[in-house]
Amino acid sequence: MNNETRNTVCFAAAAVICVVLAASVSTDGTPSDNRDSKLGEPFFQDFNSTNARSLEVVVFNEGESQSSRFLVRQDPTTELFVIPSHHDYPADAEDRLAQTAASLNGIKRSYLAERGAMGKDAYHEKFGVLDPAEANAYEKGLGRRVTLKDAEGTTLADYIIGNKAEVAGGEDTTDRYYVRDPEEDEVYIAECKMDLSAKFSDWIEPDLLKVTGDDITHLTIDDYSFDEQQRAAVDRTVHTLSRKDFSDKWKLDGLEDETKEVDADKLSGLVSSLDDLKIAGVRPKPAGLLPDLTLDPEIVKSQVQVIQISQSLVSSGFFPMADKPDSPPRLYANAGELHAATKKGIVYTLLFGEVFTGSELEIQTGLEGEDSDDKDKKADEKKASEKKSDDKNADKKMKDDSDDSGDIKTHRYLFVRTSFDAKYLDGEPTAPVPPKKPAGYDEAKKKRDAAAKKPAENKKADKKKAAEKPKKPGEECGAQEPSDKKADKKA
Repeated sequence: MNNETRNTVCFAAAAVICVVLAASVSTDGTPSDNRDSKLGEPFFQDFNSTNARSLEVVVFNEGESQSSRFLVRQDPTTELFVIPSHHDYPADAEDRLAQTAASLNGIKRSYLAERGAMGKDAYHEKFGVLDPAEANAYEKGLGRRVTLKDAEGTTLADYIIGNKAEVAGGEDTTDRYYVRDPEEDEVYIAECKMDLSAKFSDWIEPDLLKVTGDDITHLTIDDYSFDEQQRAAVDRTVHTLSRKDFSDKWKLDGLEDETKEVDADKLSGLVSSLDDLKIAGVRPKPAGLLPDLTLDPEIVKSQVQVIQISQSLVSSGFFPMADKPDSPPRLYANAGELHAATKKGIVYTLLFGEVFTGSELEIQTGLEGEDSDDKDKKADEKKASEKKSDDKNADKKMKDDSDDSGDIKTHRYLFVRTSFDAKYLDGEPTAPVPPKKPAGYDEAKKKRDAAAKKPAENKKADKKKAAEKPKKPGEECGAQEPSDKKADKKA
């Protein structure tokens, strides 16, 4: 082989090597030229979003010791949507589930993410598609696992959605993510215009009272603390305020000094807070507690049951107690009560219980093992609201924490009930007034009635004439002509 030939072969070999290297090397997030038979296909070809009846999202928040699960599904019996992960709280979810399922429909494997020599776990960690359902504390590279099922519980689609994909230079491509089927090792880049939320407040009606502040015309502030040793409400002060309309000034019952008036700004703030009151979390109500917050005698038939209900409520700052020896127990709260009535006769009763501090998930659903006697935790929390001054500080802390984007937040347990009282109505209800008849209505009605009556009268007259018509001899007794006469007639 001469030198020219050798040089040609060397250059050709070098060119081949360069091509191979170019095909196998890709910058972080840039689609490689590695291809397989699944590219371009949907992850779940038979997925029909209209069949989705449940959605589960599993995430692992940094700093927490376990994965958090959010599940919303349609109850097969009632066909209503509930949130099992949040004590079966009713969900306003039909439209949102359909929208979310549609956004996850038809996700295709656009590109295969380059693996190189990485092991499976390192490969998945790099693109953020490790399964959060199998995660350990503080593990990195965890994705969001999204599972959709039909009414029978059959899985329709199951994705682990990881980091956003990046092109060379690190530009954010927004709708492109690293996605993996939990049953597969391969990671793909896929376009996902997701409408996905695992926030409790996004799946419910968060407005707790659904009241307009301008409609509130009466307020009763029952300000007290509950002394557990005395089993009684202490330091109690009751203030009753009213106004005829939202544009009127509030009047305090018992305030006879005309030179004094209530603090309009504070009352305006109180009314606005009722208007804006939002649900942060939920807990199941103890069995045996009626909607009016009294104990149900049909269920609670022994002192042991009363004690059990009391123990489940005390940790939240609520105390069942009878006002009189012969009266049924009612509920008291360690931070007082507020009664607000509207001009529509609706009365809202709010009982303010214990302060609760925790992560967003803990506030939504409760602490792990909260039903058990976690005395040390509860004792520390209870100190925050044993006195009035402490309650005020706790309320201020709640506001500060609400403005803080940190992980730990402070809220308060609250019982709410609604009732109707006609005395708060804006005037006595009146019977509806019939609409005024248009001109000529009565005359036109007479003509229509006469026209409708005439055919009936004609029919009646025809029947009368038929009855009066003379009958032929023999018809009265049903006699028939002899057969020979019939034969003559035929002939």
